[in-house]
Amino acid sequence: AYWEVLVTSGTNAYVGIARRERIDVQRNMGSGGGIAFRGIGGNEKWKECSHFEYGRRICRGDRVGVLVDLPARSISFYMNGEPLGVAFDNLDPAKRYWPC
Repeated sequence: AYWEVLVTSGTNAYVGIARRERIDVQRNMGSGGGIAFRGIGGNEKWKECSHFEYGRRICRGDRVGVLVDLPARSISFYMNGEPLGVAFDNLDPAKRYWPC
């Protein structure tokens, strides 16, 4: 599945997926428990509360794309149509993920 998010504002934005029980939009996908790209406030990839440098910072007007390939167990991110590369290639196929 692929989708895009248009960045219009924010100071600490995450875009990605999470297990349904972790989603809490008031607390960054459940206190960092999602699998996401953070481009405002830093440029990092996050997975289950751990983060690593990744991509570049987002600016107002940018489009962040998310590509989830469950058969390949991967998630990749895009910035204005340009690939940032595979962020993680070890998604658990037994879990159900939701966009967030």
